[in-house]
Amino acid sequence: MNAQVQKPFDEILGYLDGKKKIFLMDCGGCATIFHTGGIKEVDEMAEKLTKKGKEIVGKIGLPFGIFTCYLPMSSMFLKEHREEIEKCDAILMQSCGDGLQAVRGYLEEEMGIVKLMYPSNNALGFSSGGPTKFKEERQACGECELGRTAGICPLV
Repeated sequence: MNAQVQKPFDEILGYLDGKKKIFLMDCGGCATIFHTGGIKEVDEMAEKLTKKGKEIVGKIGLPFGIFTCYLPMSSMFLKEHREEIEKCDAILMQSCGDGLQAVRGYLEEEMGIVKLMYPSNNALGFSSGGPTKFKEERQACGECELGRTAGICPLV
């Protein structure tokens, strides 16, 4: 498990400054367990952003057990929401950085979609072991900088 906490809302709003149409995506794994990005949290974030003048053009709330970073499952949901993703100005990922980077890579390489993507969570570290097939693409530093570096971890 990748332990995580939600970033301060003002930091999230800062990432989305100048962007009107927002697409939200969560994780049915770690973020759901840590209450930083399950279906309930996506709905809450949509409400908060709407109150701040953002238009939520779509959202993916992955069912419990469907990890964003596990693309054989999560990619099916991305395909279903292609039209909404294409019309958004930015994607807010309510997952860890691994989930953000997995989705960014899939959108770009498999779907030909390039979008600004921002994290809503800070990873705090791994709380247990994980699959050995995943390659390291980010650190669990506790201060996610993917929003400032176009989704590419400067520490790896």
